[in-house]
Amino acid sequence: MKKGILFIFFNFLLISVGYSQLAVAQSNPAITTTSKVNKGDHLKVFPNPATQYIQLNNAKDVDHIVIYNVVGRRMKSYKVTEGKKYDINSLPVGMYLVQLVDHNKKVITTQRLSKR
Repeated sequence: MKKGILFIFFNFLLISVGYSQLAVAQSNPAITTTSKVNKGDHLKVFPNPATQYIQLNNAKDVDHIVIYNVVGRRMKSYKVTEGKKYDINSLPVGMYLVQLVDHNKKVITTQRLSKR
């Protein structure tokens, strides 16, 4: 029963990632979504799953990292520096959405992150 509920929840999460990105951007008028489809393909948040920190593999286009929980509450925000590790120790275990925002305050990509 528990596995069935988790399966349904994660499928709902996968379907609603696009909606979540739009809802988060609408709730924060300073951030808008980008129309460039492939701009964020080269960006990856790692390690995933993470325990203590996250990093970016290519941070040259990214200005901010914003972490939201699955209900859309903003949990953390970081100014990006090349090669830096971003502490997530204070986040509870769970699933998060990580938005990578460029210098024009446009969302480059939104990625799922599992915190263990």
